[in-house]
Amino acid sequence: MKKIISLLLSAAILLSIFTSGTAYAATTKEKESNDSIAMANTLQLNTNMSGVIDNDDDTDYYKFTLLNAGKITVNFSIQPKNTECEWVVCLLDVEQGNADEHEIDYKIFEEKNGTGEMTSIGLAKGTYYLKIFSRWHLNSTKSPYVLTVNYQQSDFWEKESNNIQSFASLIQLNTKMYGTSINYDDDDYFKFTLPSAGIVTIEFSIAGKKSSAEWRVGIYNDKKEYSTMNIYEKDGTVTFSPLGLSEGTYYIYIDPNYSFSTNPYGLTVNYQQRNDWEKESNDVKDEANMLTLNTKMNGVITDEEDDDYYKFILPSSGKVKIAFSINGKKTGKEWQVELLDGNRN
Repeated sequence: MKKIISLLLSAAILLSIFTSGTAYAATTKEKESNDSIAMANTLQLNTNMSGVIDNDDDTDYYKFTLLNAGKITVNFSIQPKNTECEWVVCLLDVEQGNADEHEIDYKIFEEKNGTGEMTSIGLAKGTYYLKIFSRWHLNSTKSPYVLTVNYQQSDFWEKESNNIQSFASLIQLNTKMYGTSINYDDDDYFKFTLPSAGIVTIEFSIAGKKSSAEWRVGIYNDKKEYSTMNIYEKDGTVTFSPLGLSEGTYYIYIDPNYSFSTNPYGLTVNYQQRNDWEKESNDVKDEANMLTLNTKMNGVITDEEDDDYYKFILPSSGKVKIAFSINGKKTGKEWQVELLDGNRN
């Protein structure tokens, strides 16, 4: 008899699972008082959280934790009442060593728009916070909202905040990295390391809307800036001139203009190990690249201020012939090539 009852209970449980479904978690509700970071409600990723702004002074805090780096998008929806009431949703982390708020991003949502989302953003693993408050409250009744943090694990997105060199996101060679410009003050820094000398080509792509948005992209190391380019969203994909670089660590900065776009961009550092390319910076005699006799060396002039110096050593007196070739498009550009001795004569 006990065996029959056990079987019936098991069948009932299975029936309940299959009929109710288990694909999505139920919406959870905020627990007041959550008016500070210390009292923040815990948000489950990819799960709706419903809350209420009780009055003009009510601020709601939530926290969520990423166990791995990835991309998040915050969705915020309001039951529209066709008013001019506005909500501000801020994405925060906490300054290391204290409880001060550090704002990563924010967006203003209007009640009449119903549902909106913040710019997709890449974050490192860790704990983050959302702060929600009303700019002004014209309704006499409480105003409910629904909040969702959509998360996708990925190692191929920038990790905010990377707005200074010391916080630069690591980019793997020959691998596309994604990022977004949150606003016109949002500079993004990336760094990469060459295991040995070679040729580097930077590719910057925008899945844009043919707007006039503009970025300035540059590559540099601790010695100098090697190349910069202004790129417009309407250009789609732009490839820098190839650069010959020595082994070491380099940085790329992405500076949005005032006419910025929040559309995601793609950044790729294409690298090929080569010994027959110049090694920047060789702009002065003391940094001249060594030439091997009877061997072709490749180089590039990145801008009008870029001089390239090379040196070679003759084991004995003899005749020298210098061959200079350009893999160009017959643009009419001009180079000046000078042969100097050790005293610059």
